[in-house]
Amino acid sequence: LVLDSNETILMANQPIADVLGYPSEVNLIGKDFKSILADGDLLKLTGLEKPVEGAPVVGLTASFVTESGSTVPLSISCSAMRKENLDIESYVVVSRDIRESQVVHIAESRALAAEKQASLNLQEENEELTEQTYKDSLTGLWNRHFLQETIDKDVARVNRHYATPGANPEDESPCLIFVM
Repeated sequence: LVLDSNETILMANQPIADVLGYPSEVNLIGKDFKSILADGDLLKLTGLEKPVEGAPVVGLTASFVTESGSTVPLSISCSAMRKENLDIESYVVVSRDIRESQVVHIAESRALAAEKQASLNLQEENEELTEQTYKDSLTGLWNRHFLQETIDKDVARVNRHYATPGANPEDESPCLIFVM
């Protein structure tokens, strides 16, 4: 879009007309730029009136009103075109439809949530399988596999903690008593 200093649309192209639901870019020419902005977004664009030393306004997201009255989010960048005396002659507004990127972001968020849930489900299933490996299904008591693994871990722990420093663990065998 190209706007005059009063923010009236002087030029538009067909892609912006398509996004806003107008049959032709000609239907936008002559409209007040603020008339195609959603009311809440008028406040966001106050920087367009007097950009500091001609600095462009970049990456601002605003909702635009379509011809049918619905709103469309667009990312816009705006630069003031100035005369030699630095008065604003016109504005050039470049817009980008961000609806697709919002849909992609939502899809990515949902995929991440599904992945987290699948990971939690897998972790729960692994814990259940581990318990099934160590418990008798009929009695619910710990089985031989659990006891053997527990004894092996306990023997290794006793050897680490109670061995004489510098001694060969093969030479010293602590006496272990397991009570069941």
